[in-house]
Amino acid sequence: ARKADGGPVVGGGVCLVNGGTLRNCLVTKNSAPLGQGGGVNADGGIVENCTVVHNSARLAGGTFEGTVENSIVYYNSATDADANWYSMSGRYSCTLRSPGGVSNITVAPLFVDAVSGDFRLSRWSPCVNRGYNSSWTTGAVDIAGNPRIVDSTIDMGAYEQEEGPLSFVFAASDDTGVEPFMTVFTAQVHGPNSSGLVYYWDFDDDGVVDWVGPDLAVVTNTFLRSGTYSVSLTLSNSAAGAHSEREADYIQVDPIDFAVAPSEGSPPHEVVFTANMENTSPPPHYKWDFDNDGSTDLEGAGLRVVTNIYTELGLHSVRLVITNETGMMYSRIRAECVRIAPLVVYVSPSGSAIHPYTSWQTAAISIQDALDAVFDGGTVLVSNGLYVLSDQIVINRDITVAGVNGYAATTVSGNNSHRCFSLSHSNAVVRGFTLTDGESSEGGAVSMSSGVVQDCLLKGNRARYKGGAAYLSGSATLRNCVVVSNRVFSGFHGNVFGGGIYMRAGGVVENCTVVDNEANSGWPGDAGGGIYCYSSGMSVRNSIFYRNTAKWGADLHSGPATSLPAGTVRNCWIGKDPLFIDIDAGDYRFGIASPCVDAGLDLEWMAAEVDFGGNPRVLGQAVDIGVYEYVPVPRQLIIDGSPVRYGTAGPLAYGTHTVMELTTVSNRIGSPVIGTGGVPYVCSGWVGSGSVPVWGDTNVVVFTMKEDSTLTWQWGVGYWLA
Repeated sequence: ARKADGGPVVGGGVCLVNGGTLRNCLVTKNSAPLGQGGGVNADGGIVENCTVVHNSARLAGGTFEGTVENSIVYYNSATDADANWYSMSGRYSCTLRSPGGVSNITVAPLFVDAVSGDFRLSRWSPCVNRGYNSSWTTGAVDIAGNPRIVDSTIDMGAYEQEEGPLSFVFAASDDTGVEPFMTVFTAQVHGPNSSGLVYYWDFDDDGVVDWVGPDLAVVTNTFLRSGTYSVSLTLSNSAAGAHSEREADYIQVDPIDFAVAPSEGSPPHEVVFTANMENTSPPPHYKWDFDNDGSTDLEGAGLRVVTNIYTELGLHSVRLVITNETGMMYSRIRAECVRIAPLVVYVSPSGSAIHPYTSWQTAAISIQDALDAVFDGGTVLVSNGLYVLSDQIVINRDITVAGVNGYAATTVSGNNSHRCFSLSHSNAVVRGFTLTDGESSEGGAVSMSSGVVQDCLLKGNRARYKGGAAYLSGSATLRNCVVVSNRVFSGFHGNVFGGGIYMRAGGVVENCTVVDNEANSGWPGDAGGGIYCYSSGMSVRNSIFYRNTAKWGADLHSGPATSLPAGTVRNCWIGKDPLFIDIDAGDYRFGIASPCVDAGLDLEWMAAEVDFGGNPRVLGQAVDIGVYEYVPVPRQLIIDGSPVRYGTAGPLAYGTHTVMELTTVSNRIGSPVIGTGGVPYVCSGWVGSGSVPVWGDTNVVVFTMKEDSTLTWQWGVGYWLA
């Protein structure tokens, strides 16, 4: 063994410079830690009948460059790349990762004991008789002094396999199958005396010979039943020599079985069953019982693949019986392998809790029980009431959970000890609930890595570290929700973040109203009373953050950077009075004077949705910021004339009218007119109040109705020269 530790260094064991030949050598335990070719740097040279093992280098632990013939280059290592060789051409050699060329193999060389350094070839080595006979090999010896060619062809590597006493190996053509399993065993005999051979085969290692006689080097056996079998073979010759070999736990025979796909669905649901027994000639006879009631539903020859349509809800067991051409019978029952689940299930405090909860009468009383019963893509409908949790509700499938009458009627309580919901599926949806009294270290009411929480009131929840109400990451979305009076509070972790919402490297908050939340543990770094945005990748839009409290960033704070990437927060109202109707009473609607009206960013989902009060999500020229759309109210408009009503006003005539807020009103008066006695009258303009401009001197006025208003057309006697 040699270590080359200068650098740059090549050839830890042997370095052939500009040619040369390395022949019949064992190269092992050398290294070039800073260079290449831990075993051999060939560099235009030839490596013949060598064994290059257990060497190391930075690059090419075994052989670097050159030509390799009849050699074994295996079990070497490299810290950077190419454990066994780099830029090497080879033929009739054994190495891991073929170099191309002629008759190379990549399977393990199977030394006698590589761990202990015995690199002679075992009797089952694939390198035996696999080399190429060159002129120098005639009469030559190997590295151990034994004849270089024992049989007609040279072995790979530095050692020629030695001729020993009578010995053999045997192998099965296949060692794994399905009952009844047929396989072919082949024995390969070695040794100086192979005359008069008698074979004794024991296929189940029970001490009883199953086959005995000459010319049984190749035999076939059928294993009728499933199990693990050890196989023994004893071989004797005419010289009274004998040898035995045993392969423990060699043959694995599996019972007949069948695949079920898809195993779950909602009715009517088609299932394909595929038996694992291959059809023979003649094909076996199949009997299928799709509900394991003892009655065969389908039978016939060759029915290896069949289908059945299930219409009844519940778990179904299936039985298969197969009879082969010899009359042997095999059976398999798969218990409850088909699940037929409803697409809609119900939850009610007054339900009778009869699985699978497919009506209000049989409704579950636990939301989680209903979730477990519904099929993927289904809906859990929850009736009015208070649902107090003993653990968080986990939604990790494509399921919608909806309070049928909205947040005001349906409350989920974490009982001050559990988070309310955890969502981790992109199509998971929770909508129409009040989530309260939730508690966790992160996300008191809800923790989401994906999915949507929508149209919910998150109130009175708390977290000990991050996100008093909600913790969002990944593709999670919090939409159209009121987040109020939540907090992060514990000083156990030190600073706390996100009294209302905590977002980390993802998530979307849109059209939410976030007020009166608190991040306060008493530590100096408490931040983000309303929302805390960590890192990047999140989006906050169309939302209100107001009257939240924290040491840093009362309404919104970001970290670890001091500012968020451009576009993270869009069309939001932060820290300024949004002019709610009554914030202290929890009325987060606003009047027409609110700066949040028509100030949002229209999004695709809004066309089919309603706001927190059930009104269309977009009512004005653009969506409003927050959870509510401003709903116009009727206003009174009085159109009059002074001193009297001359002429004709239009399109709204003189009188009192009801006009909806935000309506654009255009009114015109005809002038001049001829009054009583032929006196001409001329309109000199108008005076107004409310939404009508104070005055004007034309006979046309245009205004937007925002409050009760009056429009008075001004008239006077008209004079003109005759």
